[in-house]
Amino acid sequence: MRRASVGLAMMLTTLLTIATSPALAKCARPGPAAYPTVEVLASEPVLHLFVPKHQEPDPIFTLDGVALDVELVPVSETPAYSVFRAEIPADEGALTLNWGYRNQQWTLDPDADVDSAPASIGIEKAEMESSGWVCSYTSLWNLTPTVLAPVYRVEVAADRESWSAGKRRSFLVPGDLRQMWGVSAVNTMVQVGHANCFGHTFEWADDDASVWVALVGVYPDGTETELGTPIRLPAPPPRGGTRR
Repeated sequence: MRRASVGLAMMLTTLLTIATSPALAKCARPGPAAYPTVEVLASEPVLHLFVPKHQEPDPIFTLDGVALDVELVPVSETPAYSVFRAEIPADEGALTLNWGYRNQQWTLDPDADVDSAPASIGIEKAEMESSGWVCSYTSLWNLTPTVLAPVYRVEVAADRESWSAGKRRSFLVPGDLRQMWGVSAVNTMVQVGHANCFGHTFEWADDDASVWVALVGVYPDGTETELGTPIRLPAPPPRGGTRR
């Protein structure tokens, strides 16, 4: 466990195609970001902070300009990033998260409408994406969820038998990857694999392996969906190549 006023030498996340600028998608490094990215939250929200591997931010929370003591609890880690859960001990006011070089802001409103977690989230579509260039490559699956969420937990098992036996592992991904570049936009894809210069959100055991994957939606009121129905994903091509 850590406090928000203590430096975090940790990791972060994936990104793939950013419609606003191809150069940004392939060349610019992401920064840390907290989710959800909506402007208004209900009282005592739960935030998830995604921190890139190459970053060492020192996040500071304030409420109406006064420092707020927030505990950061590590809850997920991938080869590309780490994720921290932050329970905000405040009912209303102007909440600011200062990353040192930019701020994120929310309004806490006890009367705000809260979208409770739906029963479950399925995977509507799974599309493989593979490309390469001089400095890096993309090789992953783009999963389209049936319902949007600010954060997703991806549950993974090596095979169907392991899935049924509950032998699964999991990791978190944000629902809006472009916020890592300070661009507020809704991304409807969950990316599983290697995303350009920013590394793996998930690594297959080998090039011929496959896994079973399902999604869980994670919401700022602390609720989560039930685990969705799994689908099978074979490993995408290595280093942005093509399958034969």
